[in-house]
Amino acid sequence: MPDAREQAMRAHEERPEKSGTRPHRGSVTARPPGPVARGPLPASVTALQSTAGNMAVQRAFAGELSGLSTDQVLARLKSRYPNERFLYRTVNDARRGAAVHDTLAGLAAALGVGAPQQQGEAATAPEASASAAAPAASESVTTTPAASESVTAAPATRIPVAPGPAVKSPPPPVPPRPVRPGTAVSVGAGERASSAPAPAPVQAPAGERAERDSLRTSEGDFKGNTEAARKGLDAELQTPGRYLRSRGSSRLTGDVFEKMAASMASAQNSDALLQKYLNQLYSCLEWTGRAPITVYTDEANGKGDLMLGVKTADALRENFPVSGENKNDISLMTHKGNRYLKKHPDFFEQFGHPYTVLGGMFPDAPALAPGAGPTDVVVAPQLGSTKPFQESVGKWGSEVSAMNEYARDEPLPAGAQGRSALHTTGLEEHEAGITFHAGLRAYKKEQDAKTDEREKRAARLDHLEALKSKELITALFPPEQERTARDFAASAGSRLYFAYSNKSAQRFALTVAEVEHGSSHDVHVVQSTPKAKPTVDASVAATLAGLGVSKVRLVEVDLQTSQVKSTDVATGGQGKTMHWITTSGVPHDDMITMIKASEPIMMTTGNQSTSEALSAGKTILYESIGQKQSRAFRDSLYKHAGIAPTDRTALAAVSRDHDREGAVPGQPEFKAAARVLKDTQANDRMGRLSDEAAATKNLDRWIGGGHLRGYLKKSALSDELNTAEAQLSSSRTDPAAYRRFVDHLRGLPESAE
Repeated sequence: MPDAREQAMRAHEERPEKSGTRPHRGSVTARPPGPVARGPLPASVTALQSTAGNMAVQRAFAGELSGLSTDQVLARLKSRYPNERFLYRTVNDARRGAAVHDTLAGLAAALGVGAPQQQGEAATAPEASASAAAPAASESVTTTPAASESVTAAPATRIPVAPGPAVKSPPPPVPPRPVRPGTAVSVGAGERASSAPAPAPVQAPAGERAERDSLRTSEGDFKGNTEAARKGLDAELQTPGRYLRSRGSSRLTGDVFEKMAASMASAQNSDALLQKYLNQLYSCLEWTGRAPITVYTDEANGKGDLMLGVKTADALRENFPVSGENKNDISLMTHKGNRYLKKHPDFFEQFGHPYTVLGGMFPDAPALAPGAGPTDVVVAPQLGSTKPFQESVGKWGSEVSAMNEYARDEPLPAGAQGRSALHTTGLEEHEAGITFHAGLRAYKKEQDAKTDEREKRAARLDHLEALKSKELITALFPPEQERTARDFAASAGSRLYFAYSNKSAQRFALTVAEVEHGSSHDVHVVQSTPKAKPTVDASVAATLAGLGVSKVRLVEVDLQTSQVKSTDVATGGQGKTMHWITTSGVPHDDMITMIKASEPIMMTTGNQSTSEALSAGKTILYESIGQKQSRAFRDSLYKHAGIAPTDRTALAAVSRDHDREGAVPGQPEFKAAARVLKDTQANDRMGRLSDEAAATKNLDRWIGGGHLRGYLKKSALSDELNTAEAQLSSSRTDPAAYRRFVDHLRGLPESAE
C-alpha cells in the first residue's frame, strides 16, 4: 500500500548537490503543464526558480566550523568521538536548524554527547528564523551551493585526548546505560577531547568512505554476529535481572489500564485479547543484553512496504536498546533483487539499523548452523516475493513470524516451516494494532489541553516555523507577498489544510471548498500527491464561484528541479482566494510539521500517513485505492470512530475505488463528505479513537514487548512470570490488576540504573 514516506527520500534530499551557480531568480510568463482554465477565464502563470537565496535560508556552520561541509563535520565528529554513532541526517539537520553551531564540542553537545560547558565551550544562541532572513522579492539573487554541497572529505585525524579525573568502573555484570540507534551518548570525562581546534581533514577515496560509514553488513558478518549473540544470550538468560532496565517512556499510564480492562467486557475472545495486552505490558522493560532478531523485508508497491520492516526494527530497538556488543543484533535483511533498493541503494542508511542484502532475486534464507541463527525472525510485510525466504528460514530453528499490512488478512505460505505465525495489523480485535507516533501523540495532548479554538489554531500554525523545505516555504509564502510563517500564524484568518493522497488531490480540494463555504478568509490546501494535480476548468470555476471563491492560486512544487510554478485563475465570483499547493513529495520531517500545523480535517492513504494522522487526532478522509485490504481498513477506521453507516457511505463515495461501483463523484458527493467530516470533527470521534487505539492497539509496544516477553519466558524468571500473568488473567476486568502486573515487572531489574 502507498505510504506517506514513499514520497520523501531523506537520503536524496540530503545528498550533496553538484557544484556550480544557480540561476537568477525571476518571473517568467509561461503556460503551465496540464489542463488550465478553459473559455474566457483569465489565467496568469508565474514560474519561480527556487534557490537557496530566494527561499528559506540555507544555513552554514560558523566559527571553527565555518566553511566546512556536512560531510567534513560528520567526519570530525566520528574522529573525536569514535565510540558514538552519528548519522548524516542529524548532522545536516543541525546545519539547517534554528541554532548556530560554531564549535565541534557545542555541536556534539546538541546531538547528545556531553555538554558545551564540559567541553570548555559556550552555548550557542538561536538564529533568526529562515523566513525572516529570506531576501526581499525585488532582489535578484545569484547563489552558489554552500560548501557542504560541493566538498567531500574524509575523517579528521584523531586529536589529543585530555586526561580526565579518575572514574570508578562499574561492576562488570551491570551493562552500560542503553541508547537508541542513531543517537549519541555522553562520554566519560576521561574520553572528552580538548578544546584545541581539530586539524584539517585527510582526504580518502570515496569508496573507502562509503564502505567505512555504511551500516550494510555482509552475510559472513551477519552470521558471525548472530552466532556470538546466541552464545551470549544463553548465558545472560540465566541471570536476567542483570540485563533488565525499567523503561520510563513506555507510556503505560492509568488511562491505558482503564481502557484495557474496560475492553474485556465486550471482547469476543478475551483470552486472545489478553495475550495481546500482555505483550504490550512487557514494553515497560528494556533488555540490554544480546538480542539477535532479524527483520526480513521486501517491497511490491514501493517504499511503503519496506517502511513496515523499518518500523518493526524501530519498535524492537525501543525494548532492546543499543548497549555495547548488541549494536548489530537487531538487523534488517532484504535481497539484491529488491526493485526499490536498486533505485535507492542507500535507502536503509538513514534509519540507523545494520542491514544485510542477500544475493539473487527472491533468495532462500542463507545456511546457518542449527541454533546459530537469530532467536526470532520477523517477515514484514509478507508478500509473494517473501515466500521463498519464509519456506526456507525454518531450518534456522528461529521463532518466525510475519506481519501483513493493515487489514490484509491472508494465510502463511503453504510451505512455511518451523515455528511460524502470521499477524495482521489493524484496528480490529483480532489484529495486532497500528503504529503510533510519540511526538504527534504529545501534540494531540497539547491541543486537547486548549479550550479556545483560536488558541488551538495559533498553536498549530506556530509549527510552520519548523518547516525545512525551501520549496514549500516559497509555495506558501512567495517573496512578493512579504509574508512569513510567523505572520501567517499570527493571523486569525489563516486556514491551512494538508493531505497525502495518490490520485485524489482534486477531490480533497473541492471537499475543503465545501468545508470552508460561508467563511471569508483565504484557504491554503497543501497536498503531497505523486499523481494527478488539481485543475480548474470552467465547470470547476463556476462551482467555486458559487462557494464564495474568487480566485484559485494553483501552485506546483517540483522537489527534483527545485521549481515552484504558480498559476492564478479567476473564477468569476467574489470572495476569498484558495491556494491549491501540490508537491510530488514531502520530506518526512516536513510531513510531521504539516500534520501539526494544519486544520483537523486531513486526507490520507496507506498505512504510515494514516497512523500518523490518527496519532495526532486528525479527522481523516481516507483514500482507499481499490485493494481489498484498503477498503477493509477504511471501513474499520470509520466504524471504530463511531461514524454511522450512512455517513461512512458518504465518505466512501469520495474514494477512487468507489468509481468502479458507481458514477465518478461530483460536487454533491463532496458536499455530503464535507458535512460528515465537520460533524465527525465537532464530536471529536477520531480524537477519541486516537486515545483508545493508542492505549489498546499500539503495534510498537506489541512488537517490542512481545519479543521481550518471549525472551523472559525462556529465562530463569519463567515460573515467576507465569504466576504473575495468571493473577492478571483472573482479574482482567480490574484496572488495578494491570497496574500491579506492571509494577511487578518493573521490580525485576537488579539495578536501578
